Amino acid sequence: MKTILVYGGEDLLGDAILKLPFIHGLRRAFPKAHITWWTGYKKSVFATLLKPLAVGYLDEVMEMPLDKHSLRDRNFNLIIDTQRDLKPTLRLRKIPHDKFLSRTWNYWFSDFKGPKKGESQHLSEQLLTLLSAVTPVERLKDFSVKLDKKYTDAVKKILPKGHVYVGLAPGAGQPKKCWPLEKFVEVAHVQVTKNRVPVFILGPQEAAWWEPLKAKVPEALFPLQEHPQLMKDPLYTTAIGNALACAVANDSGTGHLLGISTAPLISLFARDNYAKIKSISKKLTILNARDFGGEGMADLPVERVLAAVEEILGRG
Repeated sequence: MKTILVYGGEDLLGDAILKLPFIHGLRRAFPKAHITWWTGYKKSVFATLLKPLAVGYLDEVMEMPLDKHSLRDRNFNLIIDTQRDLKPTLRLRKIPHDKFLSRTWNYWFSDFKGPKKGESQHLSEQLLTLLSAVTPVERLKDFSVKLDKKYTDAVKKILPKGHVYVGLAPGAGQPKKCWPLEKFVEVAHVQVTKNRVPVFILGPQEAAWWEPLKAKVPEALFPLQEHPQLMKDPLYTTAIGNALACAVANDSGTGHLLGISTAPLISLFARDNYAKIKSISKKLTILNARDFGGEGMADLPVERVLAAVEEILGRG
């Protein structure tokens, strides 16, 4: 394949991170191909915040509506349609191409047929399964991300070796996804009693929490607030994750950034259908309030989160 066009919807931070295994697998399968990544509506963080992770994997990122494209004069050896709606699929097929891959109507419009067995709910696995219709792929457990040295060097100065750092990411895009802040404080206090350093990772939306948290947990570190230049690039959060012994996070963009770090991740939910959007962390522990008879995040017991931390760190 010399030219490949991949079409999908929007690439928000969390969703885009879940697509990374697919992007890596595509490049491994076609190392010399020119890969065009196309978001048919809204924007792609692969053109902005996560651009460093796209370098070497995506040659071109396009952001334009499908009905306003100007690709009739281009021919692609392969078009990969990652969505399932009929109208976009029919429009994509009108673009000059040699081969077409799409899951729409159970691969009805595709030149390649997908596996007959049931498909995983997880977005990353779904995309890898789609790609496997064209070429053998490595599964999700083999995925990893390497960061530029500038990220590692910056974090080494902020979180030097010699301490046990426990990350706490209490924010989320929606309040209903947030475990109560006072429970994160409880977890932080216990870490202090065990000679560990709590590290709160607060995004721009949680800026107002910095001072109150600092007053309640004076031993804690707040790397993104204490070094605001790091806030401009979300990959510094992943680099911070690489320095942590473990991390506790809500279902959030920050949680997904930590999920591609080396830190064991404790991911907190209060929903039944998390299988599609859970982190791609290699060392993932999921705690769901529904498993403890609760409906909301507040019903997730502090004791269970503390037990998960101890299980990871191997200390009582």
